[in-house]
Amino acid sequence: MKSFYSLALGTCAAAALFAGGASASTIYTNGPANGNVQAYTINFGWQVADSFTAASGSTATSMSFETWAADSLSTDVPQTVDWEITNGNPLSGGAFTVVDSGTATAITATALGTNVRDVELFSDSISLPNVALTCSSNCWISLDNGVTADGQPMYWDGNNGPSDAWQNNDIGDLSTGCADNFSGGGSCSETFTIFGTLASGTPEPATWALMLTGFAGLGAALRARRKLAAA
Repeated sequence: MKSFYSLALGTCAAAALFAGGASASTIYTNGPANGNVQAYTINFGWQVADSFTAASGSTATSMSFETWAADSLSTDVPQTVDWEITNGNPLSGGAFTVVDSGTATAITATALGTNVRDVELFSDSISLPNVALTCSSNCWISLDNGVTADGQPMYWDGNNGPSDAWQNNDIGDLSTGCADNFSGGGSCSETFTIFGTLASGTPEPATWALMLTGFAGLGAALRARRKLAAA
C-alpha cells in the first residue's frame, strides 16, 4: 500500500514541478522585427532606451533583439553589449532609478542575411540575471557599448512598435519619426522581446494540463490498490 501512495505522490510532485517550469513566457514584445526601416547606434558612446511594461512581480531572465551590421559582412557578429533596466526614462533628463544592469558577454547571434541597404542583419539574444521587474508600468531597457567581432558599429533595429524610444543625442525622442527612405517614415522604437516568469494567480493552460495529469496518476494508483484489496 505504501508503494501506491508513493507512486501517487510522485506523480503529483512531477506534475507540480513541470507546472512551475511552464510559467516562463514572454513578458513584453516590441515587434515585429523589420530590418528595413531604420537602426540606431548602440556603441561609441551612443545609448538607446525603450519603454516596456511588466506585470507586478514578473522576473526577466533573457532578452532578444535585432541588430544591423556596418556592412554586408556576416563577420560583423555582435559579441557583447551593456544593458540596463530602469524605473523611468534614463535619457529624457527626468528622474529614474536603476533596477539592474550588467554586461552580456556572450551574445547569441544568428545571421539573417542582408537587407535593402545591403547590411547584414542579426537576431541576438542575451541572458539576464533573474531581474525582479519592480518598475512595472514604467520599465525601460537600454543598450550601449555594443562590441562586434570586427570592431564595427552595432545598430539596434528600429520598427514601428508600441514602445517609446530615446537616444542620448540631439534626436532624443525617437517616436517623432524615422528618418528613412524606404517605408515612408512613421514612429520609431526598437525591436526587442523580454522573456521571463510572469506573476499570475491564474494557472496557464499548460499548468492545468499537468495538474490534471498528476490527479489522473493518483486516481490510477487508487484503482490499482482497490483491485488488489478485492483479490
